[in-house]
Amino acid sequence: MSTTRRSRLERLFGAQGPLLRHWPGFIPRPQQIALAETITNALADGRPALCEAGTGVGKTLAYLVPLVHYLKRGGRAVVSTHTLALQAQLVERDIPNLCAAFPELDIRPAVLKGRSNYLCLQDLDIATGELWTVGDAQFTQIRRWARESETGDVAELDFSYPYWSDIAANQDTCRGRECRFFDRCFYYRARREAEDANLLVVNHALYFTDLRLRREMPGMSHLIPEHTMVVFDEAHHVEDAATRAFGLEWGSRRVPTLLGRARRVPGIERGTLDAIETLNAGLLAPFAGTDRQEAFMEEALISDSDRQAFGQTRDELAASLRALSRELTRAADNADAPSDRDRAQGLARLASRTALELRTVTRAEKGMEEKESDAADETPYFRWYQTRKSRNGQVFSTLIRTPLEIGKYLRETLLKTTPRCIFVSATLSTGGGFDYLKQRLGMNESAVEPYETCQGSPFDFRSNCLLYVPRTLGLPVGGFRQGGSDATDDYHRRLLDEVERLIRAARGRTFVLFTSHRVLRLAEERLRESCPYPLFVQGEMPNGRLVEGFIDAGNGVLLGTNSFWEGVDVSGPALSCVVIDKLPFPTPDTPLQRAREQAIKERGGDTFREWSLPQTQIRLKQGFGRLLRTVTDRGVVAILDERLRTKGYGRGLLNELPPAPRTDDFAEVEAFFAVAERAESVSTSEPAGN
Repeated sequence: MSTTRRSRLERLFGAQGPLLRHWPGFIPRPQQIALAETITNALADGRPALCEAGTGVGKTLAYLVPLVHYLKRGGRAVVSTHTLALQAQLVERDIPNLCAAFPELDIRPAVLKGRSNYLCLQDLDIATGELWTVGDAQFTQIRRWARESETGDVAELDFSYPYWSDIAANQDTCRGRECRFFDRCFYYRARREAEDANLLVVNHALYFTDLRLRREMPGMSHLIPEHTMVVFDEAHHVEDAATRAFGLEWGSRRVPTLLGRARRVPGIERGTLDAIETLNAGLLAPFAGTDRQEAFMEEALISDSDRQAFGQTRDELAASLRALSRELTRAADNADAPSDRDRAQGLARLASRTALELRTVTRAEKGMEEKESDAADETPYFRWYQTRKSRNGQVFSTLIRTPLEIGKYLRETLLKTTPRCIFVSATLSTGGGFDYLKQRLGMNESAVEPYETCQGSPFDFRSNCLLYVPRTLGLPVGGFRQGGSDATDDYHRRLLDEVERLIRAARGRTFVLFTSHRVLRLAEERLRESCPYPLFVQGEMPNGRLVEGFIDAGNGVLLGTNSFWEGVDVSGPALSCVVIDKLPFPTPDTPLQRAREQAIKERGGDTFREWSLPQTQIRLKQGFGRLLRTVTDRGVVAILDERLRTKGYGRGLLNELPPAPRTDDFAEVEAFFAVAERAESVSTSEPAGN
């Protein structure tokens, strides 16, 4: 990096810089400057960057400042996030503060979400005259909100509306400029604001959906305006988001939702709709009737007769949907009212697309060893299904078509057309480098070599944190099952004894992160009887409310699984202990895991070293990162898995974690909490202003 660039960054991020004056709580950090330096170089040289930044580095500022200064050259930048929470933080706090710090720069921000987040005024108008909305108090609220809202964004509603899909913007029912509501359309207003912006905030799902459409329909109008650079925050989710966007999902509610709307179109034969409903139920029956939550499609279609019956039902359903599309088109041609015509035309397009995607998602019923490839790009796909049961016992199924590798797509699209792509996360590297990530994202075969940097947290882990790995539990065993073996039951008793000891030592104030829902339920059953502190359990209320209750309690205990391993930010003494029940290796029997492991085996690779271990490293760092969120936080991370000490890979996993002192002696844990308690007492008793 040139001396001029470095000096400018030190001035911007330094003790006398504009950020200190305009950014609440800003503290100069050398790690932040180093991260910004890498990003500045990548933007200047037109190359990607892979950036890991530990908790407290201030990664948002580290990419926003170089980004807005590079915009002086022209063009548009996109910031893509995984969670709505980070998106809201950028739009409501970070970017406004940035504009205040650099008033001389031309920063024109906007946020753009997927179409279904916006209210459709045409469909709202149609629904207003329907019997199903009469007397609906929530629908009346939405009509009032539609007159007052500037954005039409569903996130503004303070209640969940079960029929939102009937009135949300939809690509099939949208008439664009021909719509009589076009000038007032919330979605197109957001699109126009995005076109005028030079700093656009989106989420990963929208970004990669746009990337897929650009690949499949070049030259067409796209979801996101043209841009010259993109930052992916929370970039450890990029592979999953891209994989989902380039795949296809076909859920069991899709046809019933279409039929429910088609029944309200005058002139449509009810017998046609009833026949389609019957075919749809028959198509999904083999999957809804299994006792597995997810598996390859062929595992529910075992015999030749099963596969033949499934294929015949699929063909009949697709043909019936196409016939419905033609019937809806005729209804549109014969409609007297513009609203009836608009609705029928949109539903005709929706029925046609539903038939096409049904064929696509179920076209081949092959084993993993015969993975279907798209003839155009020879990228292999595999097909699988998921089922879930509602509280009233109803079973919902989703048929899924997933690309086995996403790297080829990203090489041909993102890396080729937008080489200034910055990947940033607190958990991005594995084994001290980015080889795993580059292989997954297609950079290992790309002519563009990315800039790379790993910046550790500026927090004092050596003084403020203790890592506890006990030696007395024995090796972990599988998830709890009622009536399990004596060895399994005995292990879980010892595990929960240790969890209770830690909760008492921390005086509550504990997250317990599980890798299994079964073990979480076993812990809940025990702690409901024995825990003297407020207990919060994932699933008993929305996650956000659960965290709020935990914080308000001040001495609570929260039991969580997947969604609490990351993205949960609790600072201060309300959280003083994070307990991880065992190493978070990927679930071995999921279709995604099995398909990717099979692909690695076929090319002679090591599935554990190339897939399972890197995934575990990233996940473990995420769980550890729940503890210290500010420079004054203190606490203990307890990982109740002896494999960290007894297995050869354990040392590598430990080396990936922040440099906290380690112990296997519970007395040291108790001593640490005693010191922390005295420190808290001193800080709370000091006069204000000290």
